[in-house]
Amino acid sequence: MRASETEFRFRALIVMGLVGLGFWAPWVEKLGIGRRTPLLRWLVVEASRNAHIPQGTATVVVLVFAALIAAMGALLRVSGTAWISAGVMRDTEMQARALATGGPYRFVRNPLYLGAWFMVAGMAFLMPVSGAIFALATVIPFQVRLIFSEEDFLMRKLGEPYRVYLRTVPRLLPRLRTGLKPAQQRPDWLHAVIAEIFAISVFLILAFLSWDLDDALMRWSLLVCLVVSMIARTLIPKEE
Repeated sequence: MRASETEFRFRALIVMGLVGLGFWAPWVEKLGIGRRTPLLRWLVVEASRNAHIPQGTATVVVLVFAALIAAMGALLRVSGTAWISAGVMRDTEMQARALATGGPYRFVRNPLYLGAWFMVAGMAFLMPVSGAIFALATVIPFQVRLIFSEEDFLMRKLGEPYRVYLRTVPRLLPRLRTGLKPAQQRPDWLHAVIAEIFAISVFLILAFLSWDLDDALMRWSLLVCLVVSMIARTLIPKEE
């Protein structure tokens, strides 16, 4: 099932709402489902208890894993945005001005959505366990519907070149080898970094602020970085 135009237009707000519900997890108190223990702490405790790993070692393993997940999200988001332009990425309407085949688009058709999944997975480590499950279980299907809508739109607008691209490049599981020729367009790294400040911030928070397991500090840092990111995105020029 494809997403509607309205869902695409407000896709960022919808994802923010689903992620926000994951952090809030109102069912914990109202329905008594689960606990407020963040996934990060829960994994550390379970790893040390069930795998008989010293808690210090379990903490390092879980935190490094979480940071790597977030790093993959930041890398895919920044590189994907750089090669299609930040203006197109943040546009509320679908764009089909040119076929993007440079950078990560040579190996996977939807690096931005794939990066968003990794980014949400990184944030999920700071949510209650049930909230993390909720966020991932709702964001992923929603974005799959967005992917189907975009691919249908691009197929109608770009025609045969895009059909060849569909046959050559996988939708979500990157292919390490590709027959595509290097793209002629040049990436816009500066605007990509500005547009993806939040994805970068998720990685930095998990990589550098998580070692004391201070949940409140990390959640407030995420909120501040989200506000900064939203302000920064208004500085990016729109596509003409």
